[in-house]
Amino acid sequence: NISSSGAAIYDALVAWGSLKDKNEGRVLTNISSSFEVVFKRSANDNSMLCYWLSTIWHILVKIKKKTDAENGDTDAKDDQNSPIVRFQSSMVSAIFKVYSRLLKNIQTQLSSILAPVILYRTLPQQSTPISSTNSQPTTPENSILGAWVSMSTVLYIFNEIHRVMLSSHVNSVIITQFFAQLFYWASAHLFNILCARRELCTVSNGFQIRLQVSILEEWAVKADLSATRDQLAPIIQAAKILVMDKKLLADPVVLSEACPQLNPAQIKRLLDLFSPDRLSSDTIPSSVLRTVNEMMEKVKEKEGEEGLVLDLDVNHMLRLSLPFL
Repeated sequence: NISSSGAAIYDALVAWGSLKDKNEGRVLTNISSSFEVVFKRSANDNSMLCYWLSTIWHILVKIKKKTDAENGDTDAKDDQNSPIVRFQSSMVSAIFKVYSRLLKNIQTQLSSILAPVILYRTLPQQSTPISSTNSQPTTPENSILGAWVSMSTVLYIFNEIHRVMLSSHVNSVIITQFFAQLFYWASAHLFNILCARRELCTVSNGFQIRLQVSILEEWAVKADLSATRDQLAPIIQAAKILVMDKKLLADPVVLSEACPQLNPAQIKRLLDLFSPDRLSSDTIPSSVLRTVNEMMEKVKEKEGEEGLVLDLDVNHMLRLSLPFL
C-alpha cells in the first residue's frame, strides 16, 4: 500500500526526532540525496514514478499537518534555514521532477502514433514524414484496420497510466491535472501538425478528427476525468472550421463562437490550407477571408504579433497545484 509507505517513512522521521530537532538535518538531507539517486535509476519506470509521486506527497501532507499543529509561532514557520523547511522544499521540487518525467514518458509513447491515428482517415504512406513508424506499406485493407488498432493502443496507454496512478494512490487532484496536461499537449501536438499539412485540411478529415477526438473525450468521462476535456478545445475547434459551411464564417460573431481558443492567424492558416474534397467541392468565399483579415488587424493593434502566433506551445506547462500543501 503506497500511502502506508509514506506514513511509515513519516513515522520513522518522527521516531528519529528529525522533525523536532531543528539543528539535526542529517537524516532529512540523506533522504533528499537518496531520492536523487533512486530517481535517476527509475526515470523510465512509470510504476516507480507513480510510487514516488504518491509517497512524497503523503509525507509532505503529514509533515505539514504536524508543523501546523505544533508550530503556532510565526518565527518557527518562517525559518527558511531549518532542516524541515529545506526538506519540504526539496521534496516539493522532487514532486515536480517526478510529475514532469512521468508526463514526458507518456508523451514519448504517444508521439509516434497519435497523429497518424487521429489526423488521417487512413494511415499515411511511408513516403510522408509522419508515417516513419509504419513497418509495412499501407493498403486500403490494412490502413483502416491499422488506424483502429492504433486507436486501441492510444486508449491502452491512457488506461494503463491511469490504472497505475490509481493503484499507487496518487491523489485524485494530481491525477486530474496530469491528464489535463496530457490532453493539452496532445491537442497542441495535433494542431501544429494539422496546420502544416494541406492534405489534412479537408471536410472528410475534419469529420475524422472530430470522431477520433470524441473517443478520447468518452474515455475521459468514463475515467471520471471530464474536466480535462477542455484542454482538447484547439484541435476540436480546428476540426469544426474544416467541416462548417464556410459561408457562415463571414460573420465575425459566428467565427468567434465557433473557435474561441484559436487566434485569427491560426484560423487563416487553416482556411489557406483548406482543400475541397468529395464531401465538399466549395472553396473559401472571399468574404470569409476578409473577415479573418480584419480580425487579424484588430488583434495585431491590440496585442501585437504575440497575439497572432501560429503554433501552439507543446512545452507549455499548466500550473500544478498540490492539494493540502
